Amino acid sequence: MVDGRVRLTNADWEAAEDELSVPVAIVNDLEAVALSVPLLGSGDVDWLTTRASLTGRVLCLGIGTGFGGALWSESGAVAMEPGHDPLHYDEILQRRVTVEEVVSGIGIGRMVEQGRDVNAIVPAAFLRALTALVNREQPDAVCLMGGVVEARRDLFRCATDVGLPVGVIVHPHPALLGAAAAARRLLAMQ
Repeated sequence: MVDGRVRLTNADWEAAEDELSVPVAIVNDLEAVALSVPLLGSGDVDWLTTRASLTGRVLCLGIGTGFGGALWSESGAVAMEPGHDPLHYDEILQRRVTVEEVVSGIGIGRMVEQGRDVNAIVPAAFLRALTALVNREQPDAVCLMGGVVEARRDLFRCATDVGLPVGVIVHPHPALLGAAAAARRLLAMQ
């Protein structure tokens, strides 16, 4: 939102807050996904491990063009930018790379162009990043989602190695569920 005007980044829509007659708030996409956690039904998550309840602390990771995350807890959702976390030194690039440079659609596309073996590189990098996130955030469960996870679930099965319940959100619009929850909360505060 700039100067009271909101413009969607992924659709041709723009409006001013005073034109909408409702309060306007910006919600991070993965924060919205995390806000959907208590609203997800049993068929909305495909568990890679034993089915678990989505209570306590749930780490939501979105792997698409980028690598985003948010943590759900009873007190709400907190967005984070785990894609910017350092990952490892890359011999080909001759520098330290971030999680997003390897574990994302853009990163995978670049590696394919370079002739690198994404089937070996991505799972190892993802497990390293996930392990660091689990150690730092101490979640009770992990939920994955995003276009890359949908297209290449095989690259993320290693998530089960962290010893927590791990599921893939299969609800078609979890971010919209979460955004609606955020809107209801904002309207209730009026």
